[in-house]
Amino acid sequence: MFKNIVVTIDGSEPSSHALAVGVDVAKQYGARLTIVHAIMSDTSLAELKEVAKCHGFSDQIAVELDEATSVRPIPDLRTAASLAVIPEEMLEKIGKLLVDETASKVRALGLEEVETAVLGEDAAWEILNYAETNDVDLIVSGTRGLGGIKSFFLGSVSHKLLKEAKCPCLLVK
Repeated sequence: MFKNIVVTIDGSEPSSHALAVGVDVAKQYGARLTIVHAIMSDTSLAELKEVAKCHGFSDQIAVELDEATSVRPIPDLRTAASLAVIPEEMLEKIGKLLVDETASKVRALGLEEVETAVLGEDAAWEILNYAETNDVDLIVSGTRGLGGIKSFFLGSVSHKLLKEAKCPCLLVK
């Protein structure tokens, strides 16, 4: 039934749960699994540092993340704190490290057909476009991620995926 599965990841706990489910489904169906990450431009520097630490690549980007604090801070209306504007190249690098590290773990679990993709920053639309242009049969995503703006019951990305996807979506808590 499923031959081409996409799992969205952002380094959050719900995306880790979604990955586990996606791997299980891919194994059951002998499907190809693509791990996708959309650039996290609305994520705080602290959250990015935590993702890097939890996923074991903080040493590879420590200097760049430390320097990002000196990049043009902007006010964060949610917390009255300042957020750093992190250069897109840095966000792409974090995304690439995240999907590569995740793909290595998935391959170690015995799933051989694993691909990765780092997408643009409009997460929902980028994932939907990727799914449509790559004949994806199933999108697996966490119900909430690291993004700063969220819908009331579901994360804004998962809500858009559920509403707009042309293939089945599996949302994981």
